[in-house]
Amino acid sequence: MNTIRPVLGLGMLAAAALLAVGCDRSESASTDSTAKSPEFQSATGEVPECCAPPDTIIRRTPGETAAEAEAEAASVAEAADEAIFAENTADLIAKIGSIQTSADASIDGTIIGRKVNFDLEFTNEDGQKVNLARDYAGQTLVISTIFTSCPTPTACPRITADFAEMARNLPSEYADKVRFLLISFDPLNDTPEVLRAFGRTHGVDFDRVDLLVSDVETIKRLMVRELEIPISIDASNDSFANHALMAHIVNADGYVVVERTASSSAKIAMLLDEALRAARMPFTPPDNGQ
Repeated sequence: MNTIRPVLGLGMLAAAALLAVGCDRSESASTDSTAKSPEFQSATGEVPECCAPPDTIIRRTPGETAAEAEAEAASVAEAADEAIFAENTADLIAKIGSIQTSADASIDGTIIGRKVNFDLEFTNEDGQKVNLARDYAGQTLVISTIFTSCPTPTACPRITADFAEMARNLPSEYADKVRFLLISFDPLNDTPEVLRAFGRTHGVDFDRVDLLVSDVETIKRLMVRELEIPISIDASNDSFANHALMAHIVNADGYVVVERTASSSAKIAMLLDEALRAARMPFTPPDNGQ
C-alpha cells in the first residue's frame, strides 16, 4: 500500500495556520504577533511544534529557544569546570580501575591486596573518638576522602551524595558487615558539627556512614602511607592543597582489595557490589611479602 506523504503547498500551509489558531500550548502564546499570523506561516511554512502536521518545518518558540540555550550554556559550563578540575589534578590521578585479588577464579588475580595498618585515631560526626582498626574490626570498609568546603560540586559534595546513595542501597543483611567512611583532610575547618551538617545536607544515614576527621599527621599517614592516595601539600602551612579523587575497599582482614577513581558517580556506584563481594568471599593475599 503506497503511503501518500503531504506536500507543503498553500493548502497545507493554510491548514497549518488554522491549526495554530486552536493551539493552547502556553509557549505559543509568547510568540510575537508577526510570527503568530497566518500570513507569516503561509509565507514561511513554519508553525509551532504543538500544531504541526507531518513534514512541516517547525518553528521553535522564543521560550523553547531560550530554555535550550540556557541548558546548552549550563552543559558547556559544567564541561569546562570538569576540564579545569581534571587538568589541575591530572598529575595526581593514579591507580585507576577496579582491583581485587581473590581466590575466586572468576576474578582477575591481579594487582593489589596490600595490608594496611589502621591503628589510627579519628573523631566522628558525633565527636566520639574511634580507632579504625579497633572500632571497625571485622567489617569491610568503603573509604573516600573529602573536605566540606570543597568548591567543586562534582568533587567532594558529589562523592558524599554518592556514598549516601550506596548506603541506602546496602542490603540489610550486610548492615553490620559493611561500613562507609568519608574522611576529611581539613581538620582546621571540619569539626564534628560541620561534618554532621555536611552529611545531613547530602542525605547521609549516620547509621551506615561515618564522617571522620583527625590531626594532620594522622590524616597524612592514612592517605599517603596506608592508602597511597596521591596528594599535594602546601609546605607553608602543612595543609592539603590538592588530592586525587579515590575510593578504597578494605576487607575485614585489613587488606586493600579494591582501589579506584572516584571521579564519577558511575565509578562509585560500582563499589557497592564490590564491597558485598569483599564481605562474603574468601580472600587470598598476594605473595608479595606483606
